[in-house]
Amino acid sequence: MLVASIVFISFGVIAAFCCAIVDGVFAARHIDLRPLYAGRCQYYSKSTTPPEAVCHPQRRAPCTPKIKTNTCFCCDLYNCGSRVEISGGYYEYIDVSSCQDIIHLYHLLWSATILNIVGLFLGIITAAILGGFKDMHSSVFPASTPSGLSDDPQSLSPSPSYMWASNAPPRYSPPYFPPFEKPPPYTP
Repeated sequence: MLVASIVFISFGVIAAFCCAIVDGVFAARHIDLRPLYAGRCQYYSKSTTPPEAVCHPQRRAPCTPKIKTNTCFCCDLYNCGSRVEISGGYYEYIDVSSCQDIIHLYHLLWSATILNIVGLFLGIITAAILGGFKDMHSSVFPASTPSGLSDDPQSLSPSPSYMWASNAPPRYSPPYFPPFEKPPPYTP
């Protein structure tokens, strides 16, 4: 059971490491909050709103973005339909209720990254403790039990290694006398 638990914890450690990398990279490289904090991103609740009246991309090529319903659109990151600008970051976030949702997503991704890193270290510590316990358990309790400690009813008699040697003096036990009976007189 200890080996199985160590193996499963090791899988959890690997998964926590991978999730921390994915969440952290996505939050750091693909979400740029500077245009959001500067107020350069706008929320579009209807697809009939003419985007060219609100959004004027600062690029040389003339292009008009087509903005979907319930989208937070960042003109500063828009590159004539290209998904990602050189500085990184998505220019549109679809199916959101406001541009504030992107900020919440950013904070949740970093929180998930931190929790995965904590889970990674806790998993490593737990696996190390269980591994140490497994090593201690195998050296303290050997695989074979002494014949005198077995559950087998035939081996309940003590083994010769636990008995007195034939040349050793006998063990002293005082004789039993029933109550109200005098012991015999002392004789040297």
